Amino acid sequence: MINTSSFLYRWIPPVAMSLGMISGSIADPKTDIALARTSAPAQPQAKFAYVTNVGSRNITLYRVETTGALRNIGTLATGGIPTDIATVSNDKTGRLTVQPIYVVNQGTDSVSAYTIANTSTGQLRFVGNAPTGTNPQSIAIDPLCEFVLVANAGSNSISVFRINASTGDLSPAGTLPAEKQPVSVAFHPTGDLVYAVNRGSNNISTYYVDRGRSVLIPLGFTVPAGDQPSSLAVLPSGDFALVTNPAPQQLTLLWIPYQPCPLMIPVGSAPVNGGAASISIDRNGYIAAPIPLLNVVSIFRISSSGSISFVGLSPTGNRPVSVAIDPNGFVYVANRDSNDISMYAILPSGIPLSLGRVSAGTSPQSIALMF
Repeated sequence: MINTSSFLYRWIPPVAMSLGMISGSIADPKTDIALARTSAPAQPQAKFAYVTNVGSRNITLYRVETTGALRNIGTLATGGIPTDIATVSNDKTGRLTVQPIYVVNQGTDSVSAYTIANTSTGQLRFVGNAPTGTNPQSIAIDPLCEFVLVANAGSNSISVFRINASTGDLSPAGTLPAEKQPVSVAFHPTGDLVYAVNRGSNNISTYYVDRGRSVLIPLGFTVPAGDQPSSLAVLPSGDFALVTNPAPQQLTLLWIPYQPCPLMIPVGSAPVNGGAASISIDRNGYIAAPIPLLNVVSIFRISSSGSISFVGLSPTGNRPVSVAIDPNGFVYVANRDSNDISMYAILPSGIPLSLGRVSAGTSPQSIALMF
């Protein structure tokens, strides 16, 4: 039996904090932003950001300034209702000769492939569409840049695609069975395992990536994920995963004992007043969670042992639904009802300092960064 008592799971609910209760003061925001950036590990800053807008059925393109602010550089119409978006921004394998971006389209039940047409301007070139299952929800890109996966809530399946290394186009490579209403899918950082969150059955389906045969294999068992799970993120270290449970207003923490290991063990849950719509975790251990009912974004930090501590929060626009983190110390939140993006710098204390908001299309849904 696994002894989970050694895992410290500490939590301060977002509702217990307010902007007036956060200790400390901001004397010089510009200086604090500079300190935040110099204290972070040296790594490339995001160059561009892309946001899907379900209401206007397009993608808004932004340039990321050195200050972390976003500058609107155009829009691109999509064929369907674009929901989730993902980028291949750091191909460490050297397999790809292009920089692909993939968008899930509801209504047309498809996934669209784009590439960066100009690395100086960030403009996109449409490559092609591929069919998914019904009511596709989310997308995941293989860290080894071989596969793309789409979770289909309507057909209870995961669509598998292979990436064309020279064009970025997708070719169908089969369909995996899932439980009821898979709404989120994620690769383990090693690329050896895949996890699919099933909202209708309150569990996680697991799959093994057989690189030798270039196929994904269902492992035939599921892991409890709490009530009505909506998304999953695996820590870059691969030791833990977090699941959002918006309706019961909690997060579920799962331990991954060793790598690669298909076993995920729930080791705790934490109340989140308002419920996190989604989460993003960076390599420094920061967790960003938009809270739609409170119109705030909360920042937490997770240690290597799984200890989670609340750091701070900041107001967003109306109904924040998704978030992206630049590990250099910036956070971006898509606000669906106010049609804009909130921008933040993470100060050395971890508190998010607002950099303002920038307009998006109608009902922005998902945001992805290109490095």
